[in-house]
Amino acid sequence: MVIGHGGRENLLVQVKTTMSPKLDSEEAVRELEGAKPFFENSLGLAFKGKQLHTNVRTFSRRVEKVAKLYGVNLAGTDWLGAALSTHKVTLSDVISRNAHRQAL
Repeated sequence: MVIGHGGRENLLVQVKTTMSPKLDSEEAVRELEGAKPFFENSLGLAFKGKQLHTNVRTFSRRVEKVAKLYGVNLAGTDWLGAALSTHKVTLSDVISRNAHRQAL
Protein backbone atom coordinates (compact mmCIF):
# COMPACT_ATOMS: atom_id res chain seq x y z
CA MET A 1 0.00 0.00 0.00
CA VAL A 2 1.07 3.56 -0.63
CA ILE A 3 -0.29 6.27 1.65
CA GLY A 4 -0.61 9.70 0.07
CA HIS A 5 0.51 8.57 -3.41
CA GLY A 6 1.52 11.69 -5.28
CA GLY A 7 0.28 13.72 -2.32
CA ARG A 8 -3.30 13.00 -3.41
CA GLU A 9 -4.64 9.55 -2.70
CA ASN A 10 -4.01 6.28 -0.94
CA LEU A 11 -3.18 3.38 -3.23
CA LEU A 12 -3.70 -0.32 -2.46
CA VAL A 13 -1.15 -2.48 -4.27
CA GLN A 14 -0.99 -6.24 -4.88
CA VAL A 15 2.31 -7.66 -6.20
CA LYS A 16 2.51 -11.12 -7.79
CA THR A 17 5.21 -12.99 -9.66
CA THR A 18 4.82 -15.99 -11.95
CA MET A 19 6.84 -18.07 -14.37
CA SER A 20 4.13 -17.63 -17.00
CA PRO A 21 4.36 -14.80 -19.55
CA LYS A 22 0.57 -14.29 -19.25
CA LEU A 23 -1.64 -13.85 -16.18
CA ASP A 24 -4.73 -15.96 -16.80
CA SER A 25 -6.24 -16.09 -13.31
CA GLU A 26 -8.29 -13.30 -11.81
CA GLU A 27 -7.49 -14.51 -8.27
CA ALA A 28 -4.95 -11.73 -7.61
CA VAL A 29 -7.50 -9.07 -8.62
CA ARG A 30 -10.13 -10.62 -6.35
CA GLU A 31 -7.62 -10.83 -3.46
CA LEU A 32 -6.89 -7.14 -3.86
CA GLU A 33 -10.57 -6.23 -3.85
CA GLY A 34 -11.15 -8.46 -0.83
CA ALA A 35 -8.28 -6.87 1.12
CA LYS A 36 -9.58 -3.33 0.59
CA PRO A 37 -12.21 -3.32 3.40
CA PHE A 38 -9.76 -4.88 5.85
CA PHE A 39 -7.08 -2.24 5.29
CA GLU A 40 -9.56 0.64 5.16
CA ASN A 41 -11.14 -0.41 8.46
CA SER A 42 -7.92 -1.25 10.28
CA LEU A 43 -6.13 1.92 9.14
CA GLY A 44 -9.12 4.26 9.07
CA LEU A 45 -8.23 5.28 5.51
CA ALA A 46 -9.93 5.17 2.12
CA PHE A 47 -8.10 3.65 -0.83
CA LYS A 48 -9.20 5.28 -4.09
CA GLY A 49 -6.67 3.53 -6.29
CA LYS A 50 -5.95 -0.18 -6.66
CA GLN A 51 -3.07 -1.64 -8.66
CA LEU A 52 -1.91 -5.15 -9.46
CA HIS A 53 1.80 -5.26 -10.30
CA THR A 54 3.22 -8.43 -11.81
CA ASN A 55 6.07 -9.65 -13.97
CA VAL A 56 3.87 -10.89 -16.85
CA ARG A 57 3.92 -9.57 -20.40
CA THR A 58 0.15 -9.83 -20.95
CA PHE A 59 -3.14 -10.34 -19.16
CA SER A 60 -5.96 -12.60 -20.30
CA ARG A 61 -9.28 -11.07 -21.31
CA ARG A 62 -10.99 -12.41 -18.21
CA VAL A 63 -8.34 -10.83 -15.95
CA GLU A 64 -8.77 -7.52 -17.80
CA LYS A 65 -12.56 -7.81 -17.47
CA VAL A 66 -12.46 -8.45 -13.70
CA ALA A 67 -9.87 -5.69 -13.21
CA LYS A 68 -12.11 -3.24 -15.04
CA LEU A 69 -15.12 -4.36 -12.97
CA TYR A 70 -13.26 -3.69 -9.70
CA GLY A 71 -11.36 -0.61 -10.90
CA VAL A 72 -7.92 -2.24 -10.63
CA ASN A 73 -5.06 -0.93 -12.75
CA LEU A 74 -2.98 -3.78 -14.22
CA ALA A 75 0.77 -3.26 -14.49
CA GLY A 76 3.07 -5.83 -16.11
CA THR A 77 6.57 -5.81 -17.52
CA ASP A 78 5.83 -2.85 -19.82
CA TRP A 79 5.08 -0.69 -16.77
CA LEU A 80 8.13 -2.01 -14.93
CA GLY A 81 10.43 -1.33 -17.87
CA ALA A 82 9.11 2.21 -18.24
CA ALA A 83 9.41 2.88 -14.49
CA LEU A 84 12.96 1.55 -14.32
CA SER A 85 14.00 3.63 -17.31
CA THR A 86 13.08 6.82 -15.46
CA HIS A 87 14.11 5.78 -11.92
CA LYS A 88 17.54 4.20 -11.71
CA VAL A 89 17.73 1.52 -9.02
CA THR A 90 21.15 0.54 -7.70
CA LEU A 91 22.21 -2.51 -5.73
CA SER A 92 22.76 -0.30 -2.67
CA ASP A 93 19.13 0.93 -2.99
CA VAL A 94 17.88 -2.66 -2.93
CA ILE A 95 20.06 -3.60 0.05
CA SER A 96 19.04 -0.48 1.97
CA ARG A 97 15.31 -0.99 1.35
CA ASN A 98 15.53 -4.66 2.26
CA ALA A 99 17.31 -3.83 5.53
CA HIS A 100 14.61 -1.26 6.33
CA ARG A 101 11.84 -3.77 5.51
CA GLN A 102 13.41 -6.42 7.76
CA ALA A 103 13.65 -3.92 10.62
CA LEU A 104 9.88 -3.38 10.55
